[in-house]
Amino acid sequence: MRKLPVYLVVDVSESMIGDAQRAVYKGIVQMLGDLRRNPYALETVWLSVITFSTKAKVHVPLTELVAFNMPDLELQPGTALGGALRLLKERIEKEVQLSTAEKKGDWRPLVFFLTDGVPTDNWREALAEFKKTRPRPARICAIACGEDVDFEILREIGDHVFRLVGDFREELSDLIANLFVWLSASVASASAGIDADESLDDRLPRGIKLLKEEDEFDTAPLFPKCFYLHSICSRDRKKFLTRYTFDGKSYNTTQVFPLPAGFSFEQDEDESGIPAIPAELINDAPTCPYCGEVAHLHCPVCGIVFCTSHSGPIDCPGCGTFLVESPNGSSGGFQITGGLG
Repeated sequence: MRKLPVYLVVDVSESMIGDAQRAVYKGIVQMLGDLRRNPYALETVWLSVITFSTKAKVHVPLTELVAFNMPDLELQPGTALGGALRLLKERIEKEVQLSTAEKKGDWRPLVFFLTDGVPTDNWREALAEFKKTRPRPARICAIACGEDVDFEILREIGDHVFRLVGDFREELSDLIANLFVWLSASVASASAGIDADESLDDRLPRGIKLLKEEDEFDTAPLFPKCFYLHSICSRDRKKFLTRYTFDGKSYNTTQVFPLPAGFSFEQDEDESGIPAIPAELINDAPTCPYCGEVAHLHCPVCGIVFCTSHSGPIDCPGCGTFLVESPNGSSGGFQITGGLG
């Protein structure tokens, strides 16, 4: 039987840490349950999950619903959108059956791209290659679920572009839950042969808006709304992530996240989109969640910010470089590289 290939391509960059990561995981589980209860979807839908951060990765190859097992969604730095497009093209050409003289092939793949940031790699070349996918490119719904998304980029990628609208600090979990309810309904409609593009505005739940051709958005700001510093406790060598939010004048700490042991601060070789923030814009330093010291030292070699209870020279816990704090303790005059996610 012809299958309807559905690809969830999910941003798992560091900016998804916390509520967003948990909400996406729960949303996919809920979507899977909804589709398994739909006889049309159960018969035709095959689902795949591809994630992207520093690199793109296939978590679940295209699999029929009854055999689908929900993967863990590990977070890492970076937003390798170009890598995701290349991997998606590769998987579609490998997994989607073409029509022949003897039988019809699979339905046109349906792709949902979820991202909350801007690309940190060279994505344009990858997009040009993706558009050459045989027998034809998938139908893509690009979904912006963050405050720093570049909508012009999503317009180039998606046949339709959607955005989550609401208070991202207070309502993010509910918005993502609504998003996956809509995704389930869209896939179910497609599996029943209903045009998924028909009357999109009429079927969108609260907090999800369709971006129309006449809609305009401000150009990308000089400094992103959210910024993430990579930090290490110099005593325990444990990693943590600090989220800063821009108030129009400076960046202030909004949340500190302890990180799992497997989290790597290493970026891909192509770091063209990684932002550098002038140190003088960073208004405060976080308190280490492990030892309680203030993480106020920055290594100019590896970019790690770290805490210490010592005064004077110290080895960077990130790369081992021997560092001497400036006489005045000043952090001005240089830039700190972190992540947009």
